[in-house]
This record gives sequence, structure tokens and C-alpha cells, in this order.
Amino acid sequence: MDTNEFDYYLIYNTGEPNVPLLKNNDDADPEGTHFTYRAEYAIIEEPVSLALNSPVPSKPNFEVDYYQLPSPVFSQKIYEALFPLNIHGYQLAPAIIVDKKGKEHKDFWIENAYTRIECFDKEKSIYTYSSFTKTWTNIEKIVIDKEALAKIPLNERLVFRPKETRQFLFYHKTVVDAIMATNPVNIKFVSIEDWFEGVSFV
Repeated sequence: MDTNEFDYYLIYNTGEPNVPLLKNNDDADPEGTHFTYRAEYAIIEEPVSLALNSPVPSKPNFEVDYYQLPSPVFSQKIYEALFPLNIHGYQLAPAIIVDKKGKEHKDFWIENAYTRIECFDKEKSIYTYSSFTKTWTNIEKIVIDKEALAKIPLNERLVFRPKETRQFLFYHKTVVDAIMATNPVNIKFVSIEDWFEGVSFV
């Protein structure tokens, strides 16, 4: 079994200064970002409108390649790196960011990773199971069930969310390498094997 086939990562920002937090631009489209929570392809007729969330930096930085929404928002550069991969069960929808002065910042893309896979090793992972929500909570350690994933072709699981929890989004090394080859600003990846709560602040 090729271990590289199960080499997955989580995405985080690098803490670049003045990068604004984002939110759905409610006034423009109350349902604007709800599609990112559904496990399906979304029909997007107009660019998704995003606004700045509090606290807003005095001089927001729109020259980075990644924003957290929590669904990732990428720059045009990252879109161009990902598009040729033709990722299964994955969508990048056009988006604009509207600043406090009403100026529209274009050429952004919001991610809709709608593939869901049950993939955690229930014996080796450390977590609490919620019988109410049927999901995992208080996750302390992630261990992938490689035998379960091996039943799914790699090209159908390059990017996916685990069915156990919506908290995580897994990127295969193939995708990570394509993104990092662009020398992105404000993007870092952490192997799921090295993950721990609070790793984003390290």
C-alpha cells in the first residue's frame, strides 16, 4: 500500500498582517454562502458577495491568496493552479469582496468541497462521539483509516470533508504541491499526522 496515497493536510493562514476576516454579504444575498455547507454541487449564477467581518483592519490586505470564511476563499492565482487538476466533487465559485467603502475586490474564488467520506480510524483517533448530532467532537488526534480510503480511487478523494465532522477539510499532497508551487501568500499546510488543537497558532 503506497503511503503517499494517504498523505493529507489541513490548510491554515500564515498570519500575514491586516488580512481581514470575511463573512457573507447579507444585504446582497442572505443565502450567499450556504451552499458550502451542503454536500452537493451548487449552481452559482452571480459571483458570491463577501463582506469584511469584525474586527476590520484599518488598511485591509487584499494581496494575499487565502482567506478563512470558514470555507476557504482563494485568489485567482490559486484558482489557476487548481483548475487543471479537475478535482472530483469540488467546486470553486467566483466571489467578490466588498470593503467598508463599497469597493468591490474581484478575482476571488470560494471553495465548495462537497465530497464527504467516512475515513477516521475509530480505534486510534482520540475524540468524543455526539449521539445527538451523530458527529465527532472534542477531537484531539486524527488517524485515517487507510483501508477504508484505499477502496476509493485517489482521484475521487483529492479534497474532501470527513463525514465524521465538518470541522476539517483534507487536501491530498497532490493538491498541496500544486498550491505551494505558486509561492502563495498567507497559506501553510499541516499534515494531519502533526495536527493538534491550536496548531494554527504555531
